[in-house]
Amino acid sequence: LSLMANAQSNAPIDVLHYDINLSILSIASQQIDGYTKVQFQSNQSGLQQVQLDLLSLTVDSVRFQNQLLSTTYNDTVLTINLPGPMAQRATGELTVYYRGTPPQDPNGFGGFYFSTDTTVAFNLGVSLNLDPHNFGKVWFPCVDNFTDKALYDFRIRTTPNRIAVCGGTLQSETTNPDGTKTWHWKLHDVIPTYLASVAVSNYTAVTDTFQGQAGPIPISIYVKPSDTTAARNSFTRLKLVLADFENKFGTYRWGRVGYVAVPFTGGAMEHATNIAYPAVAVNGTSAFEFLWAHELSHSWFGNLATCETAEEMWLNEGFARYCESVYQEGLYGKTQARNYLRNVHRNVLQFAHLA
Repeated sequence: LSLMANAQSNAPIDVLHYDINLSILSIASQQIDGYTKVQFQSNQSGLQQVQLDLLSLTVDSVRFQNQLLSTTYNDTVLTINLPGPMAQRATGELTVYYRGTPPQDPNGFGGFYFSTDTTVAFNLGVSLNLDPHNFGKVWFPCVDNFTDKALYDFRIRTTPNRIAVCGGTLQSETTNPDGTKTWHWKLHDVIPTYLASVAVSNYTAVTDTFQGQAGPIPISIYVKPSDTTAARNSFTRLKLVLADFENKFGTYRWGRVGYVAVPFTGGAMEHATNIAYPAVAVNGTSAFEFLWAHELSHSWFGNLATCETAEEMWLNEGFARYCESVYQEGLYGKTQARNYLRNVHRNVLQFAHLA
């Protein structure tokens, strides 16, 4: 683990900022197209090549500050030849133009999804069946590891009847000359690639404000228009749990508390400020409180304090699983929390060795 950590800290580049510009217009065609700007700093003296992770998409061209560059691409790694050697700590910006059908994890959890009813497109930033688990590479060129954290802008173009929801806060909604819309989101806190997110559908936002320790924090839960009442009822205790987690773990450090309902039944994903949450769990009851509390706790354990290697991912999930009983105690008392833990332990004893 020490050798791996040292290798990552000596990586050729440090990405400072991603500016992801994508059109997601026809969900039925399962296509994305556009470009991503990658602003980076050289960690080496005389850097001549940059390698970015990008999985099974078509690369049209790459430019370095408007200069067309030569590249090689093997459907997994994009190798870019810089116009000249870069000095250590010098910064530059690459623009990668690409398109295609972004892939999914072959075993079902992770990647990019287009709903069968052609109404929703969304990503899940991890692949639980691949090592490492990072899966930002399915929809933008990146340094796809746990330790390279960067800032993000997302500019997603949609049809006029749809909304693009990404991490961070919404900066603008622009109607383009062709009638399409561009949604600009900005994430003001650095994250690794697996926590970047996008979801496109005919969403509407259920909004509120949490009075946090550091000031007011906007809450937005994006669901289909017919599910707004169910969302309010399913998340009715969200602010109570937020206050409890702040008291126990410290100030909520992100600019927004956000969830977006997606047609995925295999779980949820803790994308920073934009948690991908199964639409079936937005059912108007408290039956899935444990799930949204689990994902919320990643705002401290995982999203803020992030594991260094794939072998440590269990720490993210171990803390979040434990926080399910923490929230139970905060809302319902110690007896219920202990009973909850006992059920978890019983389940582990009965089934973990089989799984």
